[in-house]
Amino acid sequence: MSHLEKLKSYLEEYGKYIIIAAFLLITASIIKQFFYFKEIKENKKETVGTIEKFEYSSRGSYSLYFKYNIDGKTYSNSIGTNGFYGFNKRKGCVGCEFKVLYSSKDHRKSSIRLGKYEKHKRTVEFVNLDE
Repeated sequence: MSHLEKLKSYLEEYGKYIIIAAFLLITASIIKQFFYFKEIKENKKETVGTIEKFEYSSRGSYSLYFKYNIDGKTYSNSIGTNGFYGFNKRKGCVGCEFKVLYSSKDHRKSSIRLGKYEKHKRTVEFVNLDE
């Protein structure tokens, strides 16, 4: 039996389980993301954060790292973006300050608001935090 025939036989036997598992993983990820942003919205506080680092991750995506302070403690987070240059002419607007919304229950849960650069975000927020 060739490798191709073995693969075909395996997929015929287990393919539906692989599809179900993938569907469940995607659904769980969406639900987790939804509740993450829902908590921020329901317990919303605001501070100012600074973009610390902007680096290429893969397939045209970048990771934007930011930090913010609450009650003397520094927190950090990241989001996915497309490549962009900020008003300071630096890629990803590194060094610029932007509004950060965070949960008063868990200060690690946050979202940076990029103003006119918001359109470059690739991170999906299932809840409108700006209402």
